Amino acid sequence: MVGLVWSGGWAERVAVPTRRLATIPDDVSFEAASTLPVAGLTAAVALQKRAIGPGSRVLVTAATGGVGIYALQLAAAAGAHVTAFARDASNADFLRSLGAHEVAVGIEAGGRGGPYDLILEGVGGALLGEALMWLAPRGVCVLFGDASQDRLTTFDARRFRLQSGGAFGGTVLYGFFLPEELTRPEGAADGSAVLADLARRLSDGRLRPVIGKTAPWAEIDETARDLLERKFAGKAVMTVGG
Repeated sequence: MVGLVWSGGWAERVAVPTRRLATIPDDVSFEAASTLPVAGLTAAVALQKRAIGPGSRVLVTAATGGVGIYALQLAAAAGAHVTAFARDASNADFLRSLGAHEVAVGIEAGGRGGPYDLILEGVGGALLGEALMWLAPRGVCVLFGDASQDRLTTFDARRFRLQSGGAFGGTVLYGFFLPEELTRPEGAADGSAVLADLARRLSDGRLRPVIGKTAPWAEIDETARDLLERKFAGKAVMTVGG
């Protein structure tokens, strides 16, 4: 089984609500499945905040992170034209291999693939302020993280409200927090169904997990530093025992 808990992840035994559990197919490893509960769920549920399909344009920032890697693949699978935002060009080929049709390097290039119907934004700071200006009419920007050291965002409020693309209102900045998405009293996402779908996609090859580092749990300090310093793309997986 694969599941999501808010605490107790290091415990030998933990109770998990069935609405946040799914069966792991036999041909999916525990390591691959472990990348789904936070990164995969966040990407899949965030992409539901605006209907996308053929003809839609989607921008994913923090594209080499766990959420971004799954978001690129899922958006491309839905038929959208996907732009990946990258800090430098070194990961361009890697991002295209995940389904990105375009790779925008630097803020100056970020808007060239737009205007975007949906933006999944995981950086914050100055990039968020610019991304809001790249939305299409009735476009949605989902803020799922704030990896930037700059927590302050400024933007042109009038331009956001009256986008130059012909929109008069309707653009949305959506603050995303996975626990709230899965537990709200009404309209909560079905975590079990989403996890099961993601696991099936791993099994049949439609979804590719990217594990940048696998290490024993005793090396958590070093691995966490490597992750924070962005020394690898994708997820870090910690193994217990063996």
